[in-house]
Amino acid sequence: MLARISAIILLAVPLACADNGADTDTDAATAAGTSTVADPTTTEPTSSTGGSTTGLDPSQLYSCKEEMFGAAPFAGPLWDAEKGGIQGALQANYVLHTTQIYVRPESGEEFGMLAEAVGAEAANIDGLIAFSVGSDNGCGVARTMGIWASEAAMYKLVTSEAHAKAMAATLDVSFTGRVTHWTATAAEANAYTWDVARAKLADVAPSPLY
Repeated sequence: MLARISAIILLAVPLACADNGADTDTDAATAAGTSTVADPTTTEPTSSTGGSTTGLDPSQLYSCKEEMFGAAPFAGPLWDAEKGGIQGALQANYVLHTTQIYVRPESGEEFGMLAEAVGAEAANIDGLIAFSVGSDNGCGVARTMGIWASEAAMYKLVTSEAHAKAMAATLDVSFTGRVTHWTATAAEANAYTWDVARAKLADVAPSPLY
């Protein structure tokens, strides 16, 4: 059964507040309505609009062009895109994170439930500024990006029960993934986009555990 990653993931993080922010390379609603995740036994084209796209070779997975990518806008307790992004007294620095996960087609539903639980946990963490999720069904990839007040706040999510459960299921629900985080100024945090997230992951080594 094909995994409708966008439909699941774009609704997985029920964060309140802003309805605007991170760029969406294509209309999220359109992407969420598609289901063209490739057969994982193929290693043919590397395009999210051209049939088979993802094989088990990580180089094939990571070379897939996300031409159907859609994302939810940044949302969070201290974020308002219409007012410039981060609200309240600005800090000198913030912590930004991003993840990239290639989901097994047969595990889309399980992955979605795990992601929903992690998103709900994130929404309750003091120190979360904003969070966004995105995906490309053609490439079978799900992404997240977040802004945190501190590394300690981010690690509250990493060490949470929901996240631990998701990490324990990594080999069952995904082929490979990668994650990174870094320190950024307030100006850089307010300008955080998916293009920035992709660039930060470019040199991170893929792993079946992430």
